[in-house]
Amino acid sequence: MKHLIKKFTAAILSAAMFMGSVGTYAVFETAVVYADTLELTAQDSAEGTNVTVANGKNVEIRFASAQYTTFADVLNAGYTTLNINYNVTSYTPLSGETAGVMPFVTYGEAWQHGNVWKNLSDGTSGTLSLDLSQFASSSEAVKFGVQIANITGTVSYSVSAHLSGGSGGNGGGTSAKLENTIDMTNNDVEMNYAKLLQESLYFYDANMCGTDVDENSEFSWREDCHVLDEKVTWNGMTVDVSGGYHDAGDHVKFGLPAAYAASVLGLAYYEYKDVFDELGQTEHYKRIMDRFADYFERCTVLDDSGNVLTFCYQVGSGGTDHSYNARPEDQESAQGQRPAYFTSDDAPCTDVVSETAAALAIYSMNFNDAKALEYAEALFAYAQGHEKSNGADGMWGFYNSSSWADDYALAASMLYRATKNEKYKTAYYENGSDVYSCGWPVCWDNVKTLANLYSPSGKPQNTDLPAYIKKAASEKKKWDGYVCMDEWASLKYNVGLQFLGLAYDKQTSSDIFSDWSKGQMSYLLGNNNGNSGNGYCFAVGYNNKSVKYPHHRAVYNSAGFANNAGEPKHLLLGALVGGPKETASGFTDDVAQYEYTEVGLDYNAPLVAAAAAHYYYVKNNGTDEEKAVQQTIDITKVSGIELRSLSAKVTTADILRCILGEISLDKTVADLNNDGEIDIKDAILSVK
Repeated sequence: MKHLIKKFTAAILSAAMFMGSVGTYAVFETAVVYADTLELTAQDSAEGTNVTVANGKNVEIRFASAQYTTFADVLNAGYTTLNINYNVTSYTPLSGETAGVMPFVTYGEAWQHGNVWKNLSDGTSGTLSLDLSQFASSSEAVKFGVQIANITGTVSYSVSAHLSGGSGGNGGGTSAKLENTIDMTNNDVEMNYAKLLQESLYFYDANMCGTDVDENSEFSWREDCHVLDEKVTWNGMTVDVSGGYHDAGDHVKFGLPAAYAASVLGLAYYEYKDVFDELGQTEHYKRIMDRFADYFERCTVLDDSGNVLTFCYQVGSGGTDHSYNARPEDQESAQGQRPAYFTSDDAPCTDVVSETAAALAIYSMNFNDAKALEYAEALFAYAQGHEKSNGADGMWGFYNSSSWADDYALAASMLYRATKNEKYKTAYYENGSDVYSCGWPVCWDNVKTLANLYSPSGKPQNTDLPAYIKKAASEKKKWDGYVCMDEWASLKYNVGLQFLGLAYDKQTSSDIFSDWSKGQMSYLLGNNNGNSGNGYCFAVGYNNKSVKYPHHRAVYNSAGFANNAGEPKHLLLGALVGGPKETASGFTDDVAQYEYTEVGLDYNAPLVAAAAAHYYYVKNNGTDEEKAVQQTIDITKVSGIELRSLSAKVTTADILRCILGEISLDKTVADLNNDGEIDIKDAILSVK
């Protein structure tokens, strides 16, 4: 279970919004001074003496090229770098702020700075360079410039600008690839993304909760549990909040990470549906997602008009749950019925409710589910109609949410995509540009990058994402090349970055992140210096380098679980553990050291998404050797696996969808008469 994370607070200074035509452009409270139009291939200068800072904030100086009028023209000419020379001779810092200089490029509604910034306190003159290749090409008119920010009164300066890297002809202009940082020279790890996707779904079978686990979990060692969840009370009313998934290695059903995991899993299929279908994983995936959707709908209490009265955002108490160290099937016998937490007018949990609405909206699009869409719209209306808040009692100390606006924006965008109702597009933009900015990897507490990548427009809201991933990859890179964003559960951030980068590449028809992501994934799968140089694979059961001691109560079923629990009794196939604090050489494979070996709904979701993204890339761009490796496996042959009969779970509807070509099913699952084909005869047998 995710404990409080040290927050990496990246200051995105002087973020901007385009507010009209070039003649009325403004950046917050910014005085705009236009330089003469010039060829940026040669230096030219703009000077200002005692320029008044409008409303006490920033001054901008702009440049343009007469020869290359659109951003696409500039990139196609091969110019990849904007260079700004600056000399600020007098200025007054804005109280409480850090004065600085920032280069930028703007075209259409985009205003890009790539997080390049220099504090004036570190020197009032110098040169700043902005890599233009990180931004998506555009046929819109382009301007370049520099902002002198967080100042007041008057300012005196001189600046010049030029582009470099170009030949003046056609060619070049493609976004620069982010280089791989992992040594692949002696990589002996099989990079089988088909298998990784297949196995990573099984973690959710291990974490099922409710009265029908023994009917739906692939694992025979999981049985019905927490059956009293179907008889909780709210305002004198009995509410059934059974089902869903345990959060991690513990058994609480926390609303925010569950909704986040469902959203990421949903976007994985939304982006890479053909991958799931081609690999025969849709049936398993859909059963997992059906359970998420059904649980979210159970947790939503409606009045007779379909309006939300309350939402159950959590079942179980974190503190009480953590005092129990045995399997979930026996927890009620030991501790009795657990508490359920519901929203109220004073605690509407805007973050959890909005993220749940986003998950249901995505599910409705993936599977054309009208009921899920109705619930998504009702939950979003509830979020809109109440005072906004982050979290509530029960969550605090475990999932302290820092923002509701990003969850709200993602829900608004998904609902707009699902309904094309303009009110949701309006809602997406109503809280400003910060809701889709980039400053921390995608995780349960930050979906801004998802709100950016999946904006209402059908394309990334802006092109800050490549710059952010490149910056993170550079600043958080360890000595062995691993990008470690945080000491706790570093891998979930890492695979989240992989998914974001590869999905951005797919959406923008670019190829920026494939090499870097491949290197990072090889590290995850065992191409690292852990385990005395033999390497650790951080996906349980994937290969002979896999970690063996995930922090998961059901796997051990032991009163001594938290301390030297011995060998696990079951295989937690496909689970992603938290991973290194720094590098694999410092990783400890120990169930009691949960900072390394914790697992969670929100860990595996971006792993599933990243695996699908990697498979898609290899299928379309990989070498013959890479393509040949991509194969799902006979899961029954996995050493230590304990499965139920799969044939009992296939539905008539799934077989009919398979016959119609909508999904793919494994013949071992759906060929009920064993004639080698999945056809109407099997559908008839499934009814019987």
